[in-house]
Amino acid sequence: MRKKLLGTIAALVAGAGGALAQNAPMRPATVPVSVAPANGGGMTDPSLLPVNRYNEPIAPPLPGMPGMGGPEGMDAGAGGPLPWPPPGPYGQTPWESPDLDDGLMGNAGGPVRFYADGGYLLMFPKSQPTNYPLLTTSAPADLGRVGQPTTSILSGVDNKLNIGVASGFRLNAGIWRREDQRVGIEVGGLYLAPVSYNQFVQGSAGGIPLLARPFVNDTNGLPISLITSTPGVVGGSALVRATTSVWGAEANGLWNAYRTCPGECRSWNLNFLLGYRYFELSEQLHATNRATVLAGNTLPYGGVLVGVDTTLEVRDQFIVMNKFHGGQVGFQSQFTSGRWFVGVTGK
Repeated sequence: MRKKLLGTIAALVAGAGGALAQNAPMRPATVPVSVAPANGGGMTDPSLLPVNRYNEPIAPPLPGMPGMGGPEGMDAGAGGPLPWPPPGPYGQTPWESPDLDDGLMGNAGGPVRFYADGGYLLMFPKSQPTNYPLLTTSAPADLGRVGQPTTSILSGVDNKLNIGVASGFRLNAGIWRREDQRVGIEVGGLYLAPVSYNQFVQGSAGGIPLLARPFVNDTNGLPISLITSTPGVVGGSALVRATTSVWGAEANGLWNAYRTCPGECRSWNLNFLLGYRYFELSEQLHATNRATVLAGNTLPYGGVLVGVDTTLEVRDQFIVMNKFHGGQVGFQSQFTSGRWFVGVTGK
């Protein structure tokens, strides 16, 4: 008897979930400047202060302002001429002072920025191949053998088992470097609950209908069958069960290649990622036949004659596990408009 099982899976995934994160770094608001009233008094007139608009960019310093630098020869600071405007890290306006820090995740460059999100997964696994029918019925004379005129396949139609729909979840969390939010680390994983195919059939106490497990005789290559139920001889039942389960984990380094100015109502960013992934797919196939000899019959089994009320049970079990370890490269992109966002990730 030749048995073979090839485990394969293809998935279409749809997800819905929520996210938790800190606010993105915002562009500083205009700093109000005190203006002396016309009468020369010492109190500042609030009506003369500039309006502090939300997320309005800082105006560049005027040339020659003390300590701010300016064009060559117009410096008013104590340290000599400074380049104007001074350079700033990624995401800052050119006239802001650089806010750099030592170390990948140092603590002197601003608050830590983190995020976490999760979602529900809906997967449609590909049918498990069997390469041969697993359960048949027929007229008693045909003994449930494949290819006979009255034989019908009960399990393993088209030599495959339709698993159905799988449900699961995914979780991701990440952290960005403090100073400029350009370098980050992300970890995540997914889990799909085991989903199964089950086929159970049982004959009557008198052995109706005929139930059989078909296979190929390894000695001559001809189709033959193991009888589970047949009228007046044996009565019994058969169970075919197939399961599929999936889980995985990953860790990635992130590099922000582009993003719009912080604080914009509509924004877009693009991150590249490079990391490691582990993925595991497990498939199992179990087939069990149980038959009880009916009154007035004596049957040979394994070289021994068995009589009335003797129960015979035959089990076959196949277990296939695929484990993947490897590197991955990809991108993340997200467009945000107010409270709505759309994201795409490819790996």
